[in-house]
Amino acid sequence: MTSTVGNNKIEKAALTPSLRTGIGIRTFDITGKLDYISHTPYRELERVKRASGFKKPKKFNWKRFWSKVQRELHKVNTKIVTLHRINPYSPNTNLIAFFSETPFSASNVLNIVVEDDEETAKAFCVLINSIVFLSQFFLLKEETTGRYINIRFYDFYQMNIFPERQRIKELASVFDEFANKKFPSLREQLDENFDTRYSTFWLQVKKKQKTLFGLEDTVCPSNVRLEFDMAVCKALGVPITKADLYDTYKVLVEEMIITRGLARD
Repeated sequence: MTSTVGNNKIEKAALTPSLRTGIGIRTFDITGKLDYISHTPYRELERVKRASGFKKPKKFNWKRFWSKVQRELHKVNTKIVTLHRINPYSPNTNLIAFFSETPFSASNVLNIVVEDDEETAKAFCVLINSIVFLSQFFLLKEETTGRYINIRFYDFYQMNIFPERQRIKELASVFDEFANKKFPSLREQLDENFDTRYSTFWLQVKKKQKTLFGLEDTVCPSNVRLEFDMAVCKALGVPITKADLYDTYKVLVEEMIITRGLARD
């Protein structure tokens, strides 16, 4: 049962920081941008119940209900989460992992990552949002019949994506540098001309018409994506050039265009 923070201490005491979804969030750092969920009765509860049409079941025990809520919130308390189901083609999918200095209890549409050390959590957040993860994600992805792709914890282990101890400090510094920079949609991060390239490519395929953009043309990544991935690779000690990243982005864009065009919603 979600609510907003009240002006008095009683209302604030009834709320736990939470996160309902990672969709539409454009920054790595979500500190101060969290949702809230009620974990005890609060002053406006009766009004909320009336507005929502809530009908108490027979033999409903409020004390037991709130106790269960508190237990469940404690189980999923964390500082870092990742998306569980990703639609990389959506204009509202911007980032994949999020970190908050304030612990929060996330909903079940997110993967809970248990990591008490803040620097390590930041480093992990950086890697999951970087080209290091994205390139493996598209290679190993397991698709459903539609546009959504599930990420499971064994995928992280298979990718060996957890930061090495000697690289944590450098990666955490990258997080601090990019923490509140806004990222466009994932598809526009990889290619600002993605929508035009997608529509013209499939027009050419289906109607045999000449088009402005083809898969062979160079992609145009967003500046924030390029700068971020260069910083991550430097922190990892990986010798890579901008040309190398352009080539990698191009492969991912081609994969996204072809897969999205063939996928059944």
